[in-house]
Amino acid sequence: MQDGKNNLLPTKKDVDSAPKGTLLLVTYAVILIVALLNLNATLSFIGWLTAMFTPFLVGLFIAFILNIIIMRLENHVFKFLNKPKYKLWRKIKRPVCLLAAIILVSLIISALLFFIVPQLGKSLDLLAKNIPAYVGYMQEKAYRFFDGLKLSEHGLGNLELDWNAMIARAGDWAAGISPKVFTFASGLTSGLFNFIMGVVFAVYLLLSKESLLYSLKKALYAFLPRRFVVRVYEVGALSNKIFSSFVVGQLTEAVILGTMYFIGTSIFGMPYASLISTLMAVCSLIPLFGPLLGALPSVLILVMGSPKDAIIFAIMAIVFQQIEGNFIYPKIVGNSVGLPGMWVLLALLAGGYLFGAVGMILSVPICSVLYSIFRTMVDKRLEERKINL
Repeated sequence: MQDGKNNLLPTKKDVDSAPKGTLLLVTYAVILIVALLNLNATLSFIGWLTAMFTPFLVGLFIAFILNIIIMRLENHVFKFLNKPKYKLWRKIKRPVCLLAAIILVSLIISALLFFIVPQLGKSLDLLAKNIPAYVGYMQEKAYRFFDGLKLSEHGLGNLELDWNAMIARAGDWAAGISPKVFTFASGLTSGLFNFIMGVVFAVYLLLSKESLLYSLKKALYAFLPRRFVVRVYEVGALSNKIFSSFVVGQLTEAVILGTMYFIGTSIFGMPYASLISTLMAVCSLIPLFGPLLGALPSVLILVMGSPKDAIIFAIMAIVFQQIEGNFIYPKIVGNSVGLPGMWVLLALLAGGYLFGAVGMILSVPICSVLYSIFRTMVDKRLEERKINL
C-alpha cells in the first residue's frame, strides 16, 4: 500500500484542513474544465434546458419589457401619489401600473398594425402585380444574353427543357417540403403556447416581484457569504441598468431610423416606402449588421422596378448609416452601454455564431455587463496597489 505522502488523491485530513474558498474554487474549475472538454454535450444540455424553460424565459423577457414601463409609471407619471397619506394607492399601485403598461403596449401595437399593415399590404400587392413585368424583363435580358452568344441550332437544341424531369423534380420537392410544413405548423402552435404562458408568467412575476426578490434575498443570505451576496446584488443592479438602457435605446433608434427611411423614400417617390422603412426599422434592432441586412433586400426589390431608385436608395442608406453610426447610436445607445467598438464586433460575431440573431441582439448588453465588471475590478486593484495611470 502506498504511503499517504505518495498518494495523488487528497486524503480526508487534507479536505478537512483546506479552506472552503479553495475547495469551491477547485470544484468550479473542475466543472468548467469538464464542460469545456465536452463542449458539444454542454451546448446540447443548455439547448435542452432552454427548450424546457422557454415559456418561463419568454415570461422573463415580457416582464422585463413591461417592468421598464411600470417603473416609469410608478416613479414619474404617478409620482404625486407616492405619499404616506395615500395608503390605498400603495396597495393597488402595482396592478394599476401593470394594467396601464399592458394597455399602453397593446395600443402601440394596434396603432402600428392599423397604420403599417394596410401600407404593407399595398406594397406587397404592388410587388405581386409587378412580378410578371419583372419576369418579362429578366426573360428579355436572358434572350439578349443568348443572342450575344450566337449559339447554333444544334446548341439551342441541347438547351431544350426536359419537362417530364422537371415535373418529377417538382413532385419530389413537394414531397420533401410537406414535413417542413408540418414542422412549421407545429412550431407556430408551440410558439403561440409559449407566448401565452409567457404572458401568464410575466403577470405573476410583476405582481409578486417584491416578495419573490425578498425570498431570493433570504435564500442567498442563508447559504452564501454576505460579501458574495452583496456582489451579486451589485452585478444584478448593473445588469438591469445596462439591459434597460439598451432595450430603450434600440427601440428608440429603430423608430427614428424607420421614420427617416419612410420620409426619404416618400420624398423621392419610391415604391414600397412602408415595406422598406419597416424592414429597415426591424433590422436595425440587430446592432452593427442590422442596417446592412435590411438594405440588401430593399435594393433588390427596388432594382427590379427602377435601377435609378435602387441607386438613390443605396446612397440614402450609406448617408443614414453614417448618421446612425456617428450620431444616433452613440447618443442613444452607445453612451448607456459603454462598450468599445472592437468588443461590440467580437460580441456580435460570437453571439451570432452560437445563438443566431437572438445571440447578436443579446451579446452586446451581456458583454457590456462583463466589461463593466472587469473595468471596476481593474480600477479597484490599481487603487489598492496605489498605481495612478
